Amino acid sequence: MTDVSPIALLSGIIAQGGKVAADSYRDCDGYGPLVTAGLVRREGLVSSVLCEACDIGHEAPVLYESDTYGHVCPEAGFVPMARGDLIAIAPDLEVLATQIAGALGCRERAPRHIGDGIWHVGTVRTEAADVGVYFCARLQTSDDLHLLDAALRDQVRRRFGLVLTAHGTLQMPGMTTAPLDQVIGFDGARGCLVADADPTTLVNAPITRKGGRPNLHGERIRAIIADRTTSSQAEVGNNAEVRAILAEYQQKHPNEPQPSRSTIRRHLSAARGGS
Repeated sequence: MTDVSPIALLSGIIAQGGKVAADSYRDCDGYGPLVTAGLVRREGLVSSVLCEACDIGHEAPVLYESDTYGHVCPEAGFVPMARGDLIAIAPDLEVLATQIAGALGCRERAPRHIGDGIWHVGTVRTEAADVGVYFCARLQTSDDLHLLDAALRDQVRRRFGLVLTAHGTLQMPGMTTAPLDQVIGFDGARGCLVADADPTTLVNAPITRKGGRPNLHGERIRAIIADRTTSSQAEVGNNAEVRAILAEYQQKHPNEPQPSRSTIRRHLSAARGGS
């Protein structure tokens, strides 16, 4: 789990629908950047833990007894735990929505909270079409879809709408739904979100402007992949090759936004026939 991109990691945290134990994520490469960027914040302590003192694997409430934190196991009794292992974190969806707006170049830079886990991020404007961008934490169940539908009823609907979601694949009628980590990446050098895809392309909007926003890193990544393959420098394992491609990209373009690992992995998978 250490080689998970910051945005994929953030999506996993959001998908859990509340605060989670920080200890579960501290060893992941993407965790530190999320904290630094303000995309996750401390939220006190977790209220329950999964017992590791027995073979049942049951969930148990966190207790504080005799100046000690812990939980009770039917087999092991009171199991003490260090307070540091119980620190909780939660995603900051307002910060996320604001940074998505900046990454996509939305006209509005002050997203609006319009429902439970639902934000109107802003509008991407082009000469031919405007794309309304929304974020919905989860689109996994019919209830999630109903909540989104209710939140959008009082909104001015654009002809083209894009809903980014951290978890789920359900489609909102009349709009395009896309996973957050396929549209947004994380620039480690600048410590901020960047666009990995063009919203106008995702919603099939007409584009008339010349020299418009490209898929920001694709051409350079594909060139590096091709060069490394033909020169027999490519690593066999995908994770190792992703790291090598990113290092080469940073070396060749040190002063420009860097692609996320998920973007590189997507191009590498396509070049290797989906492996």
